[in-house]
Amino acid sequence: MENSYGMKSSPARPKQESGPLLLRGAMAGLATGVVTAVGWCFLTLATNAEFGIAAWGLGIAIGFATLWGSKQGGIVPGIIAGLIALGAILGGKYMVAREVVRQGVSEAIAKYYEGNVAFARKVCAADTDDEKRQILAKINQKEDEPLKPEAVTQDEIDAYDAKVKPEHEPLATGKMSKEQWTSEHTAKVLKEISPPLFGGARDQLFTALWLILGIGSAVRIAAGFSKS
Repeated sequence: MENSYGMKSSPARPKQESGPLLLRGAMAGLATGVVTAVGWCFLTLATNAEFGIAAWGLGIAIGFATLWGSKQGGIVPGIIAGLIALGAILGGKYMVAREVVRQGVSEAIAKYYEGNVAFARKVCAADTDDEKRQILAKINQKEDEPLKPEAVTQDEIDAYDAKVKPEHEPLATGKMSKEQWTSEHTAKVLKEISPPLFGGARDQLFTALWLILGIGSAVRIAAGFSKS
């Protein structure tokens, strides 16, 4: 085929559907983001040191994966890669923060195991109404408040054997191990607290830096280094 200047031009390539390619690029970027975020988390926990520069590496890997999957550069693949990089970096930091908090809470709770075993045995050994009243008052006691046995009702005492004893029996008899008890109570505490995603001013500064570098690299690479 000749153009208006009498020169031969190559036949136009058939245009591929952009939708499926963008989806493929997003899936490739997302898979890479999950794998690299989990890897970053394990590396941080194993070495007890946060390699912030790894966040930059996450962005680069996600950018290349998205570009490879979409087989085309452009603003849309770039935006997709940038969003995935943002989620991967923040997700990695969250996993690390949550695991650090979990370990700290677990170690603190484990120290109370022996005392709770002794109390559980006391609960199961209670026989008279006065003994049950004292134990129920201890269970109902709030922090910094005096013990109030007189506040325990007769209905609570009557339900003692059906409700209170069965709850403490596994711990009193050794059916619940220290690891099980610690894990169960740690999970309860973690439901009530949120791990801090960012530390002090220095950590916030470096986090912002790695976010900018990681997201910027992902966008730039997935866009195919396009300057247009």
